[in-house]
Amino acid sequence: MPEVDGLLEFISSELKRIEPAAEIEHLAARSSFSDLNLESVHIIELIAAVETHYNVTLPDEELGQVDTVDDLLALVSRATTATG
Repeated sequence: MPEVDGLLEFISSELKRIEPAAEIEHLAARSSFSDLNLESVHIIELIAAVETHYNVTLPDEELGQVDTVDDLLALVSRATTATG
């Protein structure tokens, strides 16, 4: 199961790669993706990178409910628990 700090670090590095203009200075578990000023295409790229990095497939029907980094962490945690 991924830890918050590890996922935050991964998200930060991926966002720098995907969208250098993303506002990640104050990235925290409670950060919403809209607060980071990401376009939907960047969020899709980020989720794909998370799936690859953690070797999970996140259910599409649950991805629509992911608004914050913490929501993404919870979803990844459930997915890794289900496959592990």
